[in-house]
Amino acid sequence: MSPAVTVVVTTGDASSRAELETALRQTHPGIPIVDLGGLAVSEALSLPAVAKSSHLWFLTHDCRPAPGCLDELLDAIGATESIAAVGPKIMHDGRIVSAGVTTTSAGARFNPVGTGEIDQGQRDSDIDTLALDMPGMLIATADLERIGAPSRILGPPHRGIEYSRRLRDLGRRVVVAPAARLEISADHAVRLGSSAHPPVSKAQIRAEQRYRLSLAHPSLPALICLLVLSGLKDAVLGLLANDVRTASWHLSALLGLGADARATAKVRRANVRRSRIAKRGGSAHLAALFANPDELAVARRSMHAAEETRRDHERHGTATPDEADLHQIGDTEEEIDSFSRLEVSGGPGLFRQPLTYLIVLAAAMSGFLSHRLFGPGHLTGGALGSTDVTLRDLFARLLDPTDDVSTGILAPADPYHAVLTMLSLPFLGDVDLMARTLILLGPILAVIAAYACARIVVKRKWVRALAALLWIAAPVFTTAIPAGRLGVILAWITAPLVVLALRRSLRSGSVAAAATAGLLLFVVIAGIPLMLVVGLVLTAYLLATGRGLRHLWLLVPTVALAWPWLLGLFREPGALLVMPGQTLAPPAPPTYLLALSYPSPVDMTWASTLLRGLGIHGVGAEALALWVPLLLVPMLVLAFLTLIEARLKLRKLMWAVGLYLSGLLLATVQILLPAQVGPFQLIGSYPAAGLTLLSLGAVMLLALGAERTTAKSTSRRRIPMRSLAGLVAVAALGMIVLGIGSSTSSPDVVHAQESARIPALAADRAASEARARTLTLSEVDGQVLASLISTADGTVVGTSTIHAAEALGGWPWERRPLPIPADQVLIAQSAASLSADDAVDVRSLLSRLGVDFVLVDPQSARLANSVAATSGLLRVGPTEAGTLWQVDAPTSGRYLIREADGSLTTANVSGDTVQVPAGTDGRSLVVSTPADDLSASLDGVELPRPDTAGADWAAAFSLPPSGGTVTLSSSSPLYAPGVVAGLGLGLICLLVAIPFGSRTHPRASQEAKP
Repeated sequence: MSPAVTVVVTTGDASSRAELETALRQTHPGIPIVDLGGLAVSEALSLPAVAKSSHLWFLTHDCRPAPGCLDELLDAIGATESIAAVGPKIMHDGRIVSAGVTTTSAGARFNPVGTGEIDQGQRDSDIDTLALDMPGMLIATADLERIGAPSRILGPPHRGIEYSRRLRDLGRRVVVAPAARLEISADHAVRLGSSAHPPVSKAQIRAEQRYRLSLAHPSLPALICLLVLSGLKDAVLGLLANDVRTASWHLSALLGLGADARATAKVRRANVRRSRIAKRGGSAHLAALFANPDELAVARRSMHAAEETRRDHERHGTATPDEADLHQIGDTEEEIDSFSRLEVSGGPGLFRQPLTYLIVLAAAMSGFLSHRLFGPGHLTGGALGSTDVTLRDLFARLLDPTDDVSTGILAPADPYHAVLTMLSLPFLGDVDLMARTLILLGPILAVIAAYACARIVVKRKWVRALAALLWIAAPVFTTAIPAGRLGVILAWITAPLVVLALRRSLRSGSVAAAATAGLLLFVVIAGIPLMLVVGLVLTAYLLATGRGLRHLWLLVPTVALAWPWLLGLFREPGALLVMPGQTLAPPAPPTYLLALSYPSPVDMTWASTLLRGLGIHGVGAEALALWVPLLLVPMLVLAFLTLIEARLKLRKLMWAVGLYLSGLLLATVQILLPAQVGPFQLIGSYPAAGLTLLSLGAVMLLALGAERTTAKSTSRRRIPMRSLAGLVAVAALGMIVLGIGSSTSSPDVVHAQESARIPALAADRAASEARARTLTLSEVDGQVLASLISTADGTVVGTSTIHAAEALGGWPWERRPLPIPADQVLIAQSAASLSADDAVDVRSLLSRLGVDFVLVDPQSARLANSVAATSGLLRVGPTEAGTLWQVDAPTSGRYLIREADGSLTTANVSGDTVQVPAGTDGRSLVVSTPADDLSASLDGVELPRPDTAGADWAAAFSLPPSGGTVTLSSSSPLYAPGVVAGLGLGLICLLVAIPFGSRTHPRASQEAKP
């Protein structure tokens, strides 16, 4: 008796069932067809066609079984009792679509059949497989009661896999009957390939997610956590690849995770119940049938290659080759190796690369210039300041415009602080380690960046090496390293990279390259604020010449990450002239040295001392400095010959000369403009911006000249020019030696120091809730120099270009100091009283400043005697930082409560709140901070100012008799969220700048200029 078979469809669509009935009349007449769509298992088993059948054959409306297909399936399933399901070889248009499928252990679908694989008998063996695709699957009717009907929740690629795993969990086998053949439509065939990566649609991601949720293992909470983490990872990777659409698909799938979990809950519970009955604790019994990730990766590459070939032929209008030709069986070893992109051919050795020797030279240069960095403690001195701060201090500086310097300032953080914060993150917030690493690696990174950038204008490696050597030999860079000018070091590393990224944007039209150039330009601006003007001019030029709106990305990172500082520039544009970091006052160089890239006169004291040690006397440092320009004569000769004989392209020559002349003009203007107010004189603007442009132009001109003049046709003319290029390299080495020598005699150098600027007792009181200050006194050239030290003074966070510019006013040609504010007048009065050799009582003056300690420099013995004679101070004793006195007053710190009778008591402070006890009317809270920078509120109600508030510089607020908790605020509540939003936009700029998957514009090559 032949088995009774019933064809099953699960669509719930009457038209689909009718279509299948019409097709089966020709090959398999008389077989009943039932639709189980929406029916429970008990309802399905009660159907007469199902109850009378021995086997169920699952087909879809587009299935066209070949004659004899059913007979082959019946023979296969009856071969042994262990076989629970068999499936045919699924075909389309003469190509194999599926002959058994599997998944990776993570649940990604893997179809061993390649795209468009022609049937050559390679899939004709009867083998066990993890699963079968649903079209053509044959099972025993009795198994329907055990495992139920296929899930309509899952998509076609995973419906058969999940259904087959139900049988596998019961210990049954699933095999392919290759002699049975079944045709399906093209739309259906496309959906039965391997899991594509990147995904081709949002539906693919949701389908894979639902399949994983339908399985019994792992547990649901663990699986959901895994899916969330995986989805976030894929979304971030999509953004990094500039593939916003794919990233949105993954995020959308995450949002639909709850709905998918609810939709598959019934299937999952049934699978868990069957696994428990079968005593299956996991998927270990299926491990041998899973595909490994490497197999899936190979299949995906094959899919991508076939798709790219098809698109290329469509783009060029040629006929698409037979897909079978792309997947021939028995590829040769050479064809397989062609998939690899690894370069295995030989190349020049490491010691034949000029860059190797440049790195060694830069490392030696760094060691000589930065040897003072080695040692315990933290860095201090120079333009860097103390690195004894934490990452939390840097973030606090970014999120709050108040800075605890002197009596307190209200100014936004510089872009310099944002860069330091970002650079500290890879060092786990260790600011000191970050600064040491940056200074030590600065020459090495700068020479690598310059060597890479030089290939834009020159091709030969030794000329590129010469350009990189000239770049790091620039005096403005060699003097910045020992002085700790991190801004110049950062600019010297990133400026060549800006040129590289901008060139790539112009040539390829890459938005990622434009964003990269914008981020690097932000770092340059952070180190040298005046480069903002250069960035604006460059962006305006690119937009005006039609180079693409993508170049707006040059300014987006600066606007996003430094918008508070940019708003401050509208009020104080002079901040562009101020260098970030601690204030140094180097003298302005003569113009001829400025043209040679020297930011200050050459200090030859070290050479004079060396000559005296050798027995040569009478040679002063000033006389030696006059001979320094002779060292640069080879450079001048090469530049002259380049201009008259090199026959360079006019565009390149104009860029080189234009950069040099504009840089020289800008540097000349800078040294003539005062930028800051020093203790005893005005401090001119440091010409870093102009010298950066000047150095770029000079290096470009010399590199072009070295390549062109040494490429003559005859060796008679080539040898002298190569000798001249060699002398230029020697001159560059001489400039590095001069920089190293000058650093040995310079007082403004960075060094490691264990002790703090103020003694531990004063530092502890400053860090306490009282926030007490220390007044330091020193004697310089017979004059008393007073400084009020708060928690941020002298540190990398205790600077502000906006605040420094506020001390000057007037037009650029008549900039002059403005009158000092009242708090600085009070500091001057306190210093005058302490140094007057009189027994005057200074406690009231110091209490108004929040001063608890007075510290006198150890080199100022006369000044220490004057302070000792002052009334109201208790001598603590000598310390490493100097002699320390404590103010003998009943109050402490900068937060005081003034009673109605004028007496003062110390307020109880906790963070930004002050606990005020109940008292009499007429009291006021006095905070030794400028009044305009602070506001106070009690229970949400702003406290009024007392009638006498205008008579003093300090902030004062009237207190009610009931007391309470007073909240102090110094900035808008929207300031910190605005800064965080800017940081988020900066992160988006970073994601856009990642070059993976970036798109290019076809017009870019036409827009690009060499």
